[in-house]
Amino acid sequence: MSENLRSFETSAGGIRGRIVRVFRDRGYGFAETETYQEVYFHANSVHGIRFEELEVGMPMDLEIEAGHKGPQASRMTPHLPPVT
Repeated sequence: MSENLRSFETSAGGIRGRIVRVFRDRGYGFAETETYQEVYFHANSVHGIRFEELEVGMPMDLEIEAGHKGPQASRMTPHLPPVT
């Protein structure tokens, strides 16, 4: 993982980001990290919410790995604010 991504790791070791594009008919989309790096994701990498429920701007916690064409999310979960 690159050094600029490490600075935005969540407490669980993931990276915080948000959904920027979703192609429901194709089963994939793109998220953007807080360092503005665009990351590909497939519907199978989404956990804790149905792929069909994803919306642009939704905050997510990402686990990123190297893909064939660049960084991709291997696991994505909705970023939930702490309960107080």
